[in-house]
Amino acid sequence: MNLEKILKTGNEVRMINGTEAFITTIDEVTGENSFTILAPYKQGHQVIVRTSEIFSVSCVTERGLYMFEVVVTDVDAASNVIIIHLRTWGEARRVQRRQAFRVRESIAVNARKYPDGKWVKTSTVDIAETGILLRFDEDCEIGQEMEMTLRLNLFGLNEILSRIKGTVVRCIPTRNREFGFRLGVQFVDLPEKARDALIKMVVLSQRDKLTYRQTKKFR
Repeated sequence: MNLEKILKTGNEVRMINGTEAFITTIDEVTGENSFTILAPYKQGHQVIVRTSEIFSVSCVTERGLYMFEVVVTDVDAASNVIIIHLRTWGEARRVQRRQAFRVRESIAVNARKYPDGKWVKTSTVDIAETGILLRFDEDCEIGQEMEMTLRLNLFGLNEILSRIKGTVVRCIPTRNREFGFRLGVQFVDLPEKARDALIKMVVLSQRDKLTYRQTKKFR
């Protein structure tokens, strides 16, 4: 896979091996299967990276989430900024959006029955770019219109999606005393900016879970 068509300078990459895990940024894509990164820092101290070390890498790009292995080919300490040269080890694989379609993440939501219901402070059970499973304190009929404000405050995101409209497609009773129902809400006329933010959050969540599973394999 041609990295020059996938990665860009400034892309954030997460790298792990058996002893280290860190986040840094791409300095330059130098070829179809090679790129450089800035020397990573962790808790204010530079992470020591050595030639021939192998890392598992994940990177969120405009095309989605990519994961691949790299080997360190050189550590350039000739200037004040240390540059680490990497070459891919095997094929890069793209995590398809259908694999990352719905994720179990709890985000803060203000929701009400549209147009004149009371506002309820609640949270999601899971979330996708097309809708959410929402904790709610009232029974709702299928087709009930909802108005919501979603606060995406995780994985480095800090987005408030206001006045999001949706339609109830499921209403599931629960035994929870505070929120006695779970609503499956499908978004309606979702603004492009809000959709992009949700897609990014879903991809970042998927990457986080995949990285966690990879880290467990090394333990």
